Amino acid sequence: AAGLGKNFFISGSTEDNVPTNMTGVGTCVIGLVHEPDFRPGISHPGDCIVCIGLPKSAPVDTVRVNDPEILASKDLLTIQSLPGIHDILPVGSHGAGFEMEQMACSAGFTAEPVTSSIDLKKSGGPSTCVIASMTEEAFKTLHNYIASPINKIGVVQPVK
Repeated sequence: AAGLGKNFFISGSTEDNVPTNMTGVGTCVIGLVHEPDFRPGISHPGDCIVCIGLPKSAPVDTVRVNDPEILASKDLLTIQSLPGIHDILPVGSHGAGFEMEQMACSAGFTAEPVTSSIDLKKSGGPSTCVIASMTEEAFKTLHNYIASPINKIGVVQPVK
């Protein structure tokens, strides 16, 4: 998987909005995780919710390998390893806004959108970007580690 080795897990979906000339096979694998490695819903109130990479989906956008506006797989591994990063989700066809709400809800909170250049309803196509919850300190330094566009799109808030 793009040079990530055997320990990187992959998800996928169809691209019904793009004409194709061949078909493929989907595979679902379910496994076990050691409790210390299980990270469900670990966002915290006050966390920044950040879109890393830009949502792109054909046929509206040209989606190509090595596009600097698309999050590179190797950068995802870097982001995962940084201190202050709490949760990461790929942006799917429902857009970053939907994923932001799902992320906050899974931790028992809500998400408050902030003004951003990101269209929160735009499809992320074939996972061209991710959202991540993180501390303000992690947000301020993230640009030191990756070159993809970084946009704050929300804040995790307690449920009112």
